[in-house]
Amino acid sequence: MKDKVAKLLIVICVPGFLLVGVCMLLRAPGWQKVTPASTKTESEPAQYGTRDISGAREPSRASQFNKVEPDSERDSTAEPVPAEPPEGPDECRQWAREHPEQALAWLAGAASDPRRHIVAEMVCVKVAESNPAEAVALAEKYAPDDTYLLENLVFQWADRDEWAARTYALARPIGEERDRMLARVALKLAQQDPVEAARLVSQEVTPGDIQNEAAMSVVHQWALRNPDQALAWVQLFPEGDLRNRALTEVENIIRFSRQQQPAETGK
Repeated sequence: MKDKVAKLLIVICVPGFLLVGVCMLLRAPGWQKVTPASTKTESEPAQYGTRDISGAREPSRASQFNKVEPDSERDSTAEPVPAEPPEGPDECRQWAREHPEQALAWLAGAASDPRRHIVAEMVCVKVAESNPAEAVALAEKYAPDDTYLLENLVFQWADRDEWAARTYALARPIGEERDRMLARVALKLAQQDPVEAARLVSQEVTPGDIQNEAAMSVVHQWALRNPDQALAWVQLFPEGDLRNRALTEVENIIRFSRQQQPAETGK
């Protein structure tokens, strides 16, 4: 009896175990269907980079190797900057204008000759755009005999810092160079403080042609601001050509101002 029961259980259980085993095999990972890479659509390209939290994709390593270097790094055929200026005056000026750093370095060891003077002038003009005081120092060192260069640089200096430019000019040795510098400073000063400019010209500039022209510049600027005060100063001038010229200058400015008033009133 027991043998019959055991055989019956075996007949019933063995097919069940076989069915369970087949189901487990069908669910194993190796039997899952794999979609071929070729089935990806063009609208969903393969993503080789990684994404951060914001969703922006980092560049792939392959793209980093394809990075194009700037032309300045790749172009090894560019002509090097000449270490010294050309012989021709025009070419020399162009070289200094285009390569101010090389020009300044060349000046440090250059002999005193026409080329050095040309390069010094161009370098000083360039430096004066941002630092007139330094430009004046360079001119003193490399072009000390060029009084007109110094005069123009002091004029630029006065436009930025009138007091410093005036102090520099006053410290120069008495002579024509000093007078020219003071005259240029007075022109700038007259645009803001004509009274002080008049004092500077009358007390610090040597009597003569330079003083006369400086006085005329002050008269013009002063008359534009306050013609009555300018006229009062001119009337203190000694009789002569300068006084006559200055009176005419003030009268012309007053006349022009009066002619403009009716036109402005009618607007």
